[in-house]
Amino acid sequence: MDKEIQNYHQSLSQTEQEICNLLYDVINTSLSKSEHKLWLTQAKKIQWDYKTL
Repeated sequence: MDKEIQNYHQSLSQTEQEICNLLYDVINTSLSKSEHKLWLTQAKKIQWDYKTL
């Protein structure tokens, strides 16, 4: 994981971290590098939107 993702990951609760780990594994094994970057960008946007609701 890159540093930005690690920092974000540490700010989550235990359950959220476990869910993220599962998603991260699935994404890593099924997507190309460019798809992976795109997905992470979208995931961060969704998370930020969710936190500001």
